[in-house]
Amino acid sequence: MHSNTHGFKEEIYYKTENKRVPDLNKKIPSVQRIVRTVNYKSTKAKWKGFAESQNFAVRWSGLLTATKPGTYRFEIESDDGSNLYINKKKVVDNDGMHGMTKVPGTVSLRPTQLIILTYFEKGGAGGMILKYMGPDTRMKMIVVPRKAMKAAFFPVRTPAPPRKKKKKATRKKATVAR
Repeated sequence: MHSNTHGFKEEIYYKTENKRVPDLNKKIPSVQRIVRTVNYKSTKAKWKGFAESQNFAVRWSGLLTATKPGTYRFEIESDDGSNLYINKKKVVDNDGMHGMTKVPGTVSLRPTQLIILTYFEKGGAGGMILKYMGPDTRMKMIVVPRKAMKAAFFPVRTPAPPRKKKKKATRKKATVAR
């Protein structure tokens, strides 16, 4: 089911103690709501509408409309870790425990794509900002605006990390001494 509500679906998971973004597919969100943008500046205080300031994770999702398809640069800036998926493919990896850090990724966009952004906050200050630039923004880096997003009113699963290929066991031929 698609939505006509502009913005992002925000799923908040409290009481998570991690050093990386947890597998949110195995958790039930404490809160779900619609937010206009993902633009939480770094602070030690609680973010607006949040019950906690430490040990939580968030998944934002929605459909991004590119009125002008082409190459776009995304940037996630976060404290602690975050990951950005576009059409179920990881485009930006900013995971781990760290201060406010920007990491970019570039992708070719078609008219509509699924955006999933995951984040966790362990301790200290926390922040999360999602920006992009491309033909729709006149090549200026801006916070992804509400009007470009439609909240995901359907179940969203974070893509699993790629599985490591198992090495095939090689058998050594036994040599017999004669």
